[in-house]
Order: sequence, then C-alpha cells, then structure tokens
Amino acid sequence: MPEKKIKLNEGDVYGFRYSEVRSFDPSWCFDGQLVCRKDREGNLYLEDTYWNSNGICFTLEKALKEGKLTFRFNLNEVEETNKDCVLYYDPKDIFNFSHQHGCYVSWRIKKGAKKSKEVMLNSINEKITEAYRKLASVVRDIELLSEKKTKVDGGNLSIYI
Repeated sequence: MPEKKIKLNEGDVYGFRYSEVRSFDPSWCFDGQLVCRKDREGNLYLEDTYWNSNGICFTLEKALKEGKLTFRFNLNEVEETNKDCVLYYDPKDIFNFSHQHGCYVSWRIKKGAKKSKEVMLNSINEKITEAYRKLASVVRDIELLSEKKTKVDGGNLSIYI
C-alpha cells in the first residue's frame, strides 16, 4: 500500500520514531514529538519539543528518510487543559503534549470538544471500585486490630501492633 503523502501545516504535531537503531541513544534530549514551524523565510520545518526551541530539527524529507511520522494534532485546533480532562472527554479529543520526557506536563483538548457520558460514567465507576477496594482494606485492618486487641485483653503481650 503506498504511503500517504504528508503536507505540512504550521502547528502540526507529529510523533516521530527513527526507523533504524542508532549508535547513540535517539531519545537523549529528544522527545520524538515534532512541531511544524516556519523559519524567517517562510519555509516549514519540524522541530522536536524537547528543548522547545533550538532543538533537533528536520525537513520533511529528512524526517521521512530517517524515520516515521505519525500525525497527532494541530496546535491551532486545540486549547490548553489539564490532566483531569481524561475523566470527562473522549480520548480521541485529548492530547498529552508534555515535553522533556514528561518533566514539563502539558495537555491539549480539541476546541469545542464535548464531555462524554460514557467516559464520565467509566471514570465514576473506576472511582467507586477504588473506594470499595479501600473500604475492604480498612475493614480488614479493623478486623486484624480487633483480633490483636482481644489477644492483648487476654494477656498475650507478645504480639506486634
């Protein structure tokens, strides 16, 4: 199947992976997340987000020659948000735009995205399940402490509290 031709647009964000194993660590100071920018002459190029400026840059041709690009989103079509959005919105509308291997956390959501009933119900159900797990753990702690109390009441002082 022929590869789809890529047309760069300013603000496009691509995932990038080198196609060959390198003798250096290709993830060192490299996120593998490229943003399409314009230079002073108006030429488009792809810049890795690790340094957010003056980082590793590619022409489209070089990027395609050295690895694989996967379109993620365009910065002009999203707005900043926070990680809590994963509790409310469809995953296809949310993008982790963090850089420096997640040291600088940044989330984006499609402009105009609507909350998802299904995602919200799943989030609530996960929280309910976690609350029941914590409750079961607390109940078990109370049972064990009650057993220890009974032993100490009976004169057994060799137990660990």
